[in-house]
Amino acid sequence: MKIYVVTDGDYSDYHIVALCSTQENAEEVVVSNKSRWNDPNIEEWELDDFKKCPNGLLPWGVKMNREGASSLERETISSFSPRVVPYGDGENMVFDVFAKDEKHAVKIANEKRVQLVAMDNWDVNWDNWKADQEKFNKIIGSLK
Repeated sequence: MKIYVVTDGDYSDYHIVALCSTQENAEEVVVSNKSRWNDPNIEEWELDDFKKCPNGLLPWGVKMNREGASSLERETISSFSPRVVPYGDGENMVFDVFAKDEKHAVKIANEKRVQLVAMDNWDVNWDNWKADQEKFNKIIGSLK
């Protein structure tokens, strides 16, 4: 279902003026709120249109070194994408995974870490990753 969101302002002054079920109602709100200081806009949004986690799983970011020492935090789904990348400190990798809980997230990341080390593909150098992104995408895609 589409809704019409009337907004106004810029940057820190950006705000929602009204939520309308029809374009006509939104246009009426714009007309009644327009002034020399205000210039409302109509945005069309789909109701209930948001990224969803796989059933029963949540997004986690696990930072892990070659030996398996780890730290983790919960991520937000809006900006999440499962991936494995160097952390940027020359020592750790980040494993972004969907998991049931902290223990499950660490288990998944550790299984991927073991595979990377066994294939001699543990590489925490960003320049190497950037230079041969296609190679590393294939490696990461092959991890189960």
